[in-house]
Amino acid sequence: MEEFFENPLVEGDLSFDFGQSSGATRYEVWDSYLHILQHPDRKAVDFIFAVPETSELFFTEVKDFKTITHEGKYLKGDYSLTLAVDTAKKMADSFDGYAMIGQVSKDADELAFISTTGNFGKVVVFHWEFNPIFPTQKRLHDMKTMKAKLRELLEGVCSNIRIESIEINPSKHWKVTRVGESVQ
Repeated sequence: MEEFFENPLVEGDLSFDFGQSSGATRYEVWDSYLHILQHPDRKAVDFIFAVPETSELFFTEVKDFKTITHEGKYLKGDYSLTLAVDTAKKMADSFDGYAMIGQVSKDADELAFISTTGNFGKVVVFHWEFNPIFPTQKRLHDMKTMKAKLRELLEGVCSNIRIESIEINPSKHWKVTRVGESVQ
């Protein structure tokens, strides 16, 4: 059985280090999500990280397009309406699922997490690693566009939205490195 908290948490080729904290929890593999809440139309974020000092709960989705060589559903990893809509849906579905955990879960770790963080403010975090073919100005523009679109799509659900990457607007709550690379 996997541990409820992971530190570091590895998602694809990215390693998230949460310092001295217990780490983050992979909401997408919570027992209650997998066996009760999940269905083809409901999505889940990659992980949730709690910061008790500020009473914030970071619902985090990670997309790493560094090695994309051909256009796909999300083009080459640059901004697209499809990427924004899919990300907003994961966030909204995850908020809804999180709100139901107390009524549907029988997992002690999930219930303890909810009882400690249930009143925390929710923060949307989209960690976005771009394909290196895109210059910095395009990346900055796409990040700004994504933030505005997520704010629009999640209006009334969550207004605290952060778009992050390793090089541009890195998180203040964790360090991200590529697996096999050292922290700068």
